[in-house]
Amino acid sequence: MAGKVFLLPQNSKSQQLVELLHPVTRHALRYLLTSDQLLHILKVGDSNQRRSWFVGDHIVSDGHVYICTPVDLVIFMLPVLQELTWNRRSEPCRFISFDDILDHFNAQGAHYSRVSRVLESKLENTVHRICKVNAAIGSLPRTYQLDKDAVIQMLHRKLRVAEENLPTSIIRELNHQLAPLDLDSPIPGDMFQLACKEHAAYLVFEDFSKDWFNQIASWEKELLSLHIYVEQLAEERRRLKEKEEMLVSRKRPLGVNNDSNAIKSKSTKGNSGTRKSKQFSGEGMAKISSFFQKK
Repeated sequence: MAGKVFLLPQNSKSQQLVELLHPVTRHALRYLLTSDQLLHILKVGDSNQRRSWFVGDHIVSDGHVYICTPVDLVIFMLPVLQELTWNRRSEPCRFISFDDILDHFNAQGAHYSRVSRVLESKLENTVHRICKVNAAIGSLPRTYQLDKDAVIQMLHRKLRVAEENLPTSIIRELNHQLAPLDLDSPIPGDMFQLACKEHAAYLVFEDFSKDWFNQIASWEKELLSLHIYVEQLAEERRRLKEKEEMLVSRKRPLGVNNDSNAIKSKSTKGNSGTRKSKQFSGEGMAKISSFFQKK
């Protein structure tokens, strides 16, 4: 039976696949659009092993599981708003109506209009979160301009939430990487917290351009002590490895010499046997043979 196994948020309805451009790489990716949200699709499973699913009375040949998680629409609206309301020097220069914003959003690809039609209210709420708003006046509509301070505050909130909710697998790996050579000594608490913050940044900024990363890069100064600690730890591990390899190399020649001595001993015996055979003369046997031949 053809098909795939998807894990969706509870009460997800009217699922349909849409193809959108990743906001940073601009590569086409498939997302799952439901009646009230856009979902990122994460493929989980070992591609080197062949597995299947039993679903009811049928077998699904694709043994992977596709986990669908909500996408913050801000990652798609941010580039649009920046292009429409800022100049090339990244300075605010104009206010734009929501209809103009939607038109620009829809022009990016065939499936964008489908997303805006289903999630129009959520897109408008997203614009409110990160924009300065000019109220409608008479027949003039409400207009928006991207607010840099609002975006930076939002990114800091995302960083804090990601740091407090790192997956157990990452926490386990950090404990392994930061562990001192003396296993009885604990990991410095401040180093562990900084490592969590750095990995949270990797997760948060995956869908944001480098320009936004640079806007809040001042916290990188905090990470300097972490990087120094990691480099010193790596140097200690390198020296320990070299020391262990040196000890092994010192022991290894003894075994090699013993083997060579054994080989030399065998070769010596062989040579002595050869020498004996060379010293053996066949002259006497020749005389006896010639005596019998004469008779």
